[in-house]
Amino acid sequence: MTAPAKRKVPIEQLLSAIEKTIEAAPRFVDQLALELGYVQSAVRPRLEQLEQAHRAHRIRIRNEQTKCLCYQWRHGPAPGAVRAPVIELGQELPRAELRVIVPFQAIVRSWPAFSGRDPLVAAFFGACHQVGA
Repeated sequence: MTAPAKRKVPIEQLLSAIEKTIEAAPRFVDQLALELGYVQSAVRPRLEQLEQAHRAHRIRIRNEQTKCLCYQWRHGPAPGAVRAPVIELGQELPRAELRVIVPFQAIVRSWPAFSGRDPLVAAFFGACHQVGA
């Protein structure tokens, strides 16, 4: 068994430490885990969280140490990434002709009245009463 790694930052500060580390230079996940003293499974979700916030992005390149294709994480949004506009409270809505309207279709199904009864049920409870009779 391997001994637990010496953690360089508390777990609460791991997200900001990862961001500062990749801001200095691009890193692979295993490099980040080794530098910060955590396992890769602790670093990976925080990198994905930074990616969702457009504060980091990944590029698939060949890692010369492992000789395989890996993701190298870099600081900042991905090139060409389109961010959704931030909605602020009190902001005016766009003009009516610019608003997006989602089509809606109500589905209504009607079934004919069923006046039959299963023979076994009829044996216990009797024949069914006629609808409208």
